[in-house]
Amino acid sequence: MKFGKLFAMLAMVTVATTACQNEPEGITPEGGAKEICVTPSLVNFNRATDTAFEEGDKIGLHIVTETPWLNNALFTYTNGALVGARANYWYTEDKVSTVIGYYPYSSNGTYQEKYTFSVNADQGTYAKYTASDLMVAITSAKPTSEAIELPFKHVLSKVVITVDNQLNGEQIDDVWFAEVYGNATLNLTDGSVVATGNKGTIKAASISLIPEQPAWALILAPQVDVTPKLVVTTVSKKQFTFELKDAVTFSSGKVSTAHITLTDDSIYTDFTPTISDWVGDNELQFGQNPEEGGNEGGDNEGGNTGGEVITDGTLYLHPGIWNDADAWFAAYFFGNNDATMIMTDSDNDGVYECGVPSGMTNVIFCRMNPQWTEFSWNKWENDQITEQHVWNQTEDLVIGIEPDNHFFVTGWGTEKSQGIWNNSTYDPSADLAGKESGLGVVGGFSASGWGTDIPLMTTTTSGLLVAKNITFNAGEAFKIRTVGSWDQVNIGASAISIAEANKYFAVIGENAGDISVVAAGTYDIYFDQNAMRVYLMTAGTPYTEAVEQTANGQEAEPEQPESTENTIYFSVGNVSAGSGATRFAAYFWNTTTNTNTWASMTDSDGDKIYEVNIPVGYGDNVIFCSMKGTGNNWNNKVNQTSDLIIPTDGKNLYTLSGSWTSGSWKTK
Repeated sequence: MKFGKLFAMLAMVTVATTACQNEPEGITPEGGAKEICVTPSLVNFNRATDTAFEEGDKIGLHIVTETPWLNNALFTYTNGALVGARANYWYTEDKVSTVIGYYPYSSNGTYQEKYTFSVNADQGTYAKYTASDLMVAITSAKPTSEAIELPFKHVLSKVVITVDNQLNGEQIDDVWFAEVYGNATLNLTDGSVVATGNKGTIKAASISLIPEQPAWALILAPQVDVTPKLVVTTVSKKQFTFELKDAVTFSSGKVSTAHITLTDDSIYTDFTPTISDWVGDNELQFGQNPEEGGNEGGDNEGGNTGGEVITDGTLYLHPGIWNDADAWFAAYFFGNNDATMIMTDSDNDGVYECGVPSGMTNVIFCRMNPQWTEFSWNKWENDQITEQHVWNQTEDLVIGIEPDNHFFVTGWGTEKSQGIWNNSTYDPSADLAGKESGLGVVGGFSASGWGTDIPLMTTTTSGLLVAKNITFNAGEAFKIRTVGSWDQVNIGASAISIAEANKYFAVIGENAGDISVVAAGTYDIYFDQNAMRVYLMTAGTPYTEAVEQTANGQEAEPEQPESTENTIYFSVGNVSAGSGATRFAAYFWNTTTNTNTWASMTDSDGDKIYEVNIPVGYGDNVIFCSMKGTGNNWNNKVNQTSDLIIPTDGKNLYTLSGSWTSGSWKTK
């Protein structure tokens, strides 16, 4: 497997199957059953130029129901396809299995919930280095003739060290990492991985970077709060040891980079890696060398600029929508090196400025968490951000040239905030109207189905966004989020969770609830990013005509969708419906059309078994919920089951077993 340009990627292996019996090796089953076929299908390789698999690469495949159905089947990449070492067949039952793929293949990789893997202690050759990586994909599937996508990801950690060799006539021989873990245990139920065993020494491989720069790389187990030593030896057997001042964490799926300089007097005695997502070697960014002024700060990317900085010119930041919540601002520069400058508003005009360190060509503006007074990037531990230092950042920007050295923030963006360079007199509002902001409206209305975002567009009013002509049924809900993701901006109800037409109300982010619409109709939804307000306006009505809504509106009566004659039933058994619950409803969704609908449940014969007819077009999936109030929406949900697949074998009654998270189907 080629590694140099693979690291930020997600490999997808497609498993094409049809339901069949699993027959002994080499025997073709009767009745036309087909074997499981595996072919590579690479997606999300937006930064890669190489293929993911090379001739002869081997992966292992498990398919697990209650017990392993397919156990460590070997597939080898041959002539552009992954070919099984023997024929493997699906079962006939229509039930869900866990499908697990891993690379590289091991003959000892018999399925078990916890899988032990060891990297090579000597990764000095390309083959040993690449064989030390562990990629795993876990998904759920039923026997089907459709392709099943199996997303692979890196579960170990990678370290890359660049070296500025200033030794006279000395060539570097080897680079070693000492006092680190090389063994890991992978949990195949959830994909988590932890370091195990004893610490040891791992020899790194020499790699090539773009632009050309001497570098060494190694793979090691994810590990927390370790203080490794970096040992560099030369051909003439000189040895240099670099130590960390503070403990560092190497996280699963992350790449850590550091830069050291070798001199005859060995004046550099420490190194500190920076941590980022697992990207290709040609896209790695390296931390600041200690002599050049800086404390790079453990798990953080970048560093604080130390000592006096020679500057060439000035940059100005017009924060716009960024300028709230007591945030402060920093500029992260890079070019001939990297440095960070704190931006200040010296004349209190709302514009922040800083000098440009000499020799820099690029800048990233950052909106900083006020809990932190010094610049550092977000801190990661065990694949989670434990300290959010940078609230928002721009793309990597080429530094603006005077007089166009003023940067105007114009939108939150999907991952990185948007903006434009111009001069101090520029007004961005006029020519930025009508552009996608990176945020959208998502909800239970038919145009979305809680999956499709209706883009919020910019307007001539700074910070005011709008999505027009959205049709709602009574009681349908919505939220505002980063388009396509709940992991960035996620905004919903505050005191108001049931919205009335032609009114505005405050909203909040993160753990906010859904916003339900009282009356059916077609609406324009305005979002004021500065005031954190939402306006629900009858389509075509200016938002300036809205009045403030200070109390929840009247809940709409539940509307029953058009239904089939097929009935399913639900019983809580001995489980409590939950405090405040007065009724039950079913939430149906169709994964093919990406649509959903609610339907109220009734107990027509008083036996405490609730029934509902399956709505037309929604016979695949259901969630049973206990409800309060009258509107069918997630704000009124008290308790819910897991995502359930509606049986096709005649079983039609789902009964809870001890809790809302477990239960079983049977025939009523």
